Amino acid sequence: MHSCETTRQAKLTSSHSWTATCAIILLFIPTAIAAPAQTFTTLADFPFHIDGGGVGLIQGTDGDFYGITTDGGATNSECTPFGSCGTIFKVTPTGTLTILHAFCSTTPCTGGWFPNWLIRGGDGNFYGTTAFGGANHPNTCSSGCGTMFKITPTGTFTTLYNFCALAGCADGGAPGSFVQAFAGGVFGDVYGSTLNGGAFGHGTIFSITPKGQLTVLHNSCAQANCSDGFGSGPLTQDVGGNFYGVAPTGSGEKSCNNGWCDLIFRMTPAGTVTVLHSFPGPILLNADLVKGTDGLFYGTTQVSGKRVANLCFAQGCGTIFKVSAGGEYSTIYDFCSQASCADGSLPEVGLIQATDGNFYGSTGSGGGPNYGTLFMITSSGVFTSLHSFCQTDCADGSSPQQRLVQGTDGRFYGITQGGGINLHGTIFSLDMGLAPFVTFLISTGPVGTKVGILGQGFTGTTAVSFNGTPATFTTKSDTYVTAVVPAGATTGSVTVTTPSGTLTSNVAYRVTQ
Repeated sequence: MHSCETTRQAKLTSSHSWTATCAIILLFIPTAIAAPAQTFTTLADFPFHIDGGGVGLIQGTDGDFYGITTDGGATNSECTPFGSCGTIFKVTPTGTLTILHAFCSTTPCTGGWFPNWLIRGGDGNFYGTTAFGGANHPNTCSSGCGTMFKITPTGTFTTLYNFCALAGCADGGAPGSFVQAFAGGVFGDVYGSTLNGGAFGHGTIFSITPKGQLTVLHNSCAQANCSDGFGSGPLTQDVGGNFYGVAPTGSGEKSCNNGWCDLIFRMTPAGTVTVLHSFPGPILLNADLVKGTDGLFYGTTQVSGKRVANLCFAQGCGTIFKVSAGGEYSTIYDFCSQASCADGSLPEVGLIQATDGNFYGSTGSGGGPNYGTLFMITSSGVFTSLHSFCQTDCADGSSPQQRLVQGTDGRFYGITQGGGINLHGTIFSLDMGLAPFVTFLISTGPVGTKVGILGQGFTGTTAVSFNGTPATFTTKSDTYVTAVVPAGATTGSVTVTTPSGTLTSNVAYRVTQ
């Protein structure tokens, strides 16, 4: 048996290598939550230190979940001081783990290392970035160069772009998060940011085509005292095509309290940045904003808000907020509002909005044993604690630091950074009794677009409709159907009629002209 303190120490110091060819069937440890309608289950126990950043799992067309680890995989001197270079993996909903790609398995490490972002593209493949390595490292950048890559669900890996390809690293280096924009129902350009390089040395915001042609849209720190921000987090796009994100700002001693602060911004597709809301000091805004069905953006701050001595940072224990496209900002919850921070503290990732309309998330600290929580909150701020980690010798994991994902089976899936049988983290599910649903590879397009639909139980499907209008369809597998947007279709829900019942989409399909 092991203690939570041992778990935390192991999380900080352990590093294990593993190969790209292993497929490991992992342990199942069901653990019931107190509330009768909620069931927490530990699906998989990692036998290695994963350190997967804040990306979270992503469901593929095969129904499995895909993710990255910044640790693990090959050991290569180019990855020093990290020890090992990172991996891309997939895991089934029942806990079978397969390693698809190990970074830096060859020397030189031209494919990059330290992967830090992954998305599912409109073509069903996965796209991501590495913060270091690549063809231009270390000759043209003293710190991170990095790459953008594509990987298929079967593991075929392709480097699409090597950053710091331009003189003076004008295209940026150390890329981070990005989002895919869609136009006309097709796989569109990717929009993202870098931490280094650019005209002012503090990164860029860029777009890149599916074939790897990059355009710098904005050079960060173009304004005095870096008031336009730098190193932004993932962008969220609205129906008008504008992007929203968060970033730190202020590089001079007098620009903000404590030398820097944080902001929320809007950027046009052409790269014009407008600050919507700025904070008077560093609050550690978590990277991803989520746009609610009410049109507002929701997010978390790791610090700020309520202060509790010895349990949080001096700036506070963290908050949940909402902000409008016009910059109207309000805090809807302060963590550590319950005795001994039983509701959690210091959230390290953003929220997701589930099919019940509520928002779900996690904290890295707080809860009963002080190793993190899962929670639910309404748009008006009604908060419910769902699970405290590090129970029963931390067999359920500790310190979740990746955002949750809702699978099409209705359950939530996530990863912890510590705990478990081997002290190296777990993959878990949380069943809130929400119904299965379907979702899309691309959620907008004109009549005639072939739409990829993800779900389950599709074998024997008898009908697909777009807001009530029947569509022609092809059942590709039990988890994947394609359908053509029919003439006369209007924006609304998509339904798929299966032998087990009718499944409805979690978001509306937007029919464009």
